[in-house]
Amino acid sequence: MKDEHIGQYMPQLMGSMAAMIDGATGNMGIDGHLVRLDLALLDYGRDYTHARGGYPPITPQINEALRGFLSHAFATRFNIRLPSSLDAILTSDMKPFCRPTWEGLLEDERHDAREARRDFGAAVLSWLMFWRRNH
Repeated sequence: MKDEHIGQYMPQLMGSMAAMIDGATGNMGIDGHLVRLDLALLDYGRDYTHARGGYPPITPQINEALRGFLSHAFATRFNIRLPSSLDAILTSDMKPFCRPTWEGLLEDERHDAREARRDFGAAVLSWLMFWRRNH
């Protein structure tokens, strides 16, 4: 038991949990969504144990499982409906109209930053010139 690693039990655990989800009929309820989220996180944890140099990217399975869990929890507890993931598709036609405005704002920020650096440099230079004259 001392030399065992939990990773060797993950496939059996994932298999039994997947069987619970596959065998569920009708509305799964909050527990079913939690099991689905657990499965996605177990799969992510398995990928992390083999990853080198940081966390692996978040998979769509985790996003879908978390969204399903939160959607069900918010709907049953707070009567709140999450926006559809299709909303991004439906609003994508607006992106070309918004892009020039955002790019203009970013350019204004860069211009303001350049002016601030120039003003700071001028202030430091004048302070150095004043200091040199007095010493």
